[in-house]
Amino acid sequence: MLLRTKLAVVLIFFVAIPLAISQAPVYYTSRRIITQKLLSEVKVVARFKKQRIEIFWAERRSDLLTVREYQVVKNYLSQAQSPELNRNQREFQELLKTLDRRMVSLGKVYDYEDVLLVSREGKIVYCSNPAHRPE
Repeated sequence: MLLRTKLAVVLIFFVAIPLAISQAPVYYTSRRIITQKLLSEVKVVARFKKQRIEIFWAERRSDLLTVREYQVVKNYLSQAQSPELNRNQREFQELLKTLDRRMVSLGKVYDYEDVLLVSREGKIVYCSNPAHRPE
């Protein structure tokens, strides 16, 4: 065996292997700590996002409760669900224009594409976007 080969084997056995053995726990400990740190940061972001989503839906719920109390909405829903509804009547058309103004402004405030009013049975009775209205 050549001297160079013997020195390489000695270097491996007395330097590289002990170094690897002594540094393995340091590597795995560091990896665990970094993973825990990143996971905790992700959990903080997730809690923040969850809170923001809950706030968003609470605000939308309060908006819905407010809109439900608008007199023009109550009048429209009572007329729209009436069996003798005539959509061509002048008073119904005026009511629809008033409702349009109110709902379109609400849609602009929140950047909604459309605002819908739905009956208790789940039937859509109003769309603020004329392109979505059935004819």
